[in-house]
Amino acid sequence: MFITLADTNQVDLIEIKLGSNSGVNDLFNYSFAYDQTTGLPAGYVWSRTGNKLILQLGSFAYSDVQFGSVRVKQSNGTFSDAFAFVTN
Repeated sequence: MFITLADTNQVDLIEIKLGSNSGVNDLFNYSFAYDQTTGLPAGYVWSRTGNKLILQLGSFAYSDVQFGSVRVKQSNGTFSDAFAFVTN
């Protein structure tokens, strides 16, 4: 998964949810601590170059359509609005 952030200042974590249907997170639900590259669950990888994040989310059951959302938590504790997407 690739994510491009508009701004990386004050970012605390990135929350990612994937589901086989809209509004569910049965495939993936994890919050990556910003720039954490070690201590991640098996199969998860975090890599960043500038504002571009490259995340490996491990493996999960294949689904023709996947519904997802991404939110950013700022260091002051507030979350951004969720960016929702659908892929197939």
